[in-house]
Amino acid sequence: MKTYRPIKSNWLTQGFGDNRCCAKTDISGGLLIPTVIQAKTGAFCDIGFKDFYKLIGMKGHNGMDWMTWHGEPVYFCDEFEGWTRHENDTDGGLGVDIVSNKPEKYCEVCKEKHFIKRRFWHGMDRGGESALVGFEQRKVKLGDLVMYADNTGASSGDHLHTSLKWCDVFGNGIHQENGYFGAFPDEDFENIFVGDIVKLMDLKITLIGLLKSYLINLQAQLYAKSH
Repeated sequence: MKTYRPIKSNWLTQGFGDNRCCAKTDISGGLLIPTVIQAKTGAFCDIGFKDFYKLIGMKGHNGMDWMTWHGEPVYFCDEFEGWTRHENDTDGGLGVDIVSNKPEKYCEVCKEKHFIKRRFWHGMDRGGESALVGFEQRKVKLGDLVMYADNTGASSGDHLHTSLKWCDVFGNGIHQENGYFGAFPDEDFENIFVGDIVKLMDLKITLIGLLKSYLINLQAQLYAKSH
């Protein structure tokens, strides 16, 4: 199952397992709420900041972060079909999960193929009318528009966070204790914009259709000549 780049922009700022974010801490050294995030400029965080992922109980970053322009369209980028589930968190973060219609990936813990979901995070909400595209449980396939990039939640600027996660048939996260809140690396990721992949697929289908039409017409002409 391949995964492609979900946005036209191509600026990856953080990969799976990286730790390039720092968070503001209170006097006791705990996470300051509301969360204040800054990018790590060197090996260590500034005074008053600590590694963000360690503060929230993670081994490191649990996906890929892509820098975006404000409102940049985000497209579904995996070779599985699923349905949408809107999500939000206590930091004001907004996003969309695409839950697989059937078990898609072998799970070492489960010892069988299991359901997965693609999470897109830091999306926008333009007051009243949500800019998270579509409705709850909308069907989604490769290349469909799912949301617009923003800076909601624990974020230091407009960007897209995206990750693959284990889940049950209802889209609820499982294996949260794996150190990455149930996420796992994109092992078959190809850094090609998914929109370009869909165009190539459409072109292939068109060419196949034209070839079939040509062969049918040729067969009809040969039959007419022989009779």
